[in-house]
Amino acid sequence: MTEEIELSQVVSGSIQQEESSSSSFRNRIRNKVSKSAKKLRLIINRDKELVLTKELLEIKAQALK
Repeated sequence: MTEEIELSQVVSGSIQQEESSSSSFRNRIRNKVSKSAKKLRLIINRDKELVLTKELLEIKAQALK
């Protein structure tokens, strides 16, 4: 049982070392940053749309008075 645990730790450790030194690690980080930036842009655009909608509703309300 302990041999299996030690073996899995050694294997996972060597895989992590290979990943950190390879370009695949950098690519994964780059992709995560890109996804986060896309989400942030969507949130910002949605907020802008809400502000415009609110302003349009206020203009309509003033026009109806």
